[in-house]
Amino acid sequence: MDALRENRSVGILAWFSLGKDQMTPQRDPESTRAALIEVAAEEFTTRGYEGASLSEIISKAEVSKGGLYHHFSSKQALAYAVFDEVFLPTFLHKWDDALEQDDPAQALYEKISRFIAEVTPEMLAEGCPMIKMAMELGQIDPGIRDRVHSAFTSMRNRFLDALTRAQLAGSIKASADPRAAAAFIVASFQGLSLQAQHSGDVESFQAGGSCLADFILSLKH
Repeated sequence: MDALRENRSVGILAWFSLGKDQMTPQRDPESTRAALIEVAAEEFTTRGYEGASLSEIISKAEVSKGGLYHHFSSKQALAYAVFDEVFLPTFLHKWDDALEQDDPAQALYEKISRFIAEVTPEMLAEGCPMIKMAMELGQIDPGIRDRVHSAFTSMRNRFLDALTRAQLAGSIKASADPRAAAAFIVASFQGLSLQAQHSGDVESFQAGGSCLADFILSLKH
């Protein structure tokens, strides 16, 4: 975490992905595919889908044009692979460490509180790559739109499962509605993040995040 504080250009993805290994391009077919996805994920994140160039992706991945088309029939196919294999897993699993705890409400409260204390303008400006792709392509590409719908359904279900388990274990109130709470938490955090990304208003993000953390804590006895 000290390293993140020293590099203020670090983004939200990096904060939620501490300790994860990076893919290293090699020359066998699977590593070639992995290198293309890794480079494309970075290009789509920083330049957007339309701004990303297949020529640049090929060059940075150090593969031939034939190598690209051996694995992906089009730029759209590459984008779908990036969404499914990079953006979606990061989006879904960034809360797992808290949701898998015996007391997920307490763990979520602590995780959100820690994040809003450490967040920087650069982290918020980077935003969520999955949502950025959804905003760019969701209205014109049914494949992306369907993937985003499925992603948010899966995310809400992860929270629902954790809160239901906690309720059965007695760590949150019997009167709480796990389904409503799950929907509210997911929508609130995403909305706060999106607002902060476009406005640069860190203080409002922190204030809203603090209220969200307090709501989660209120679910407990």
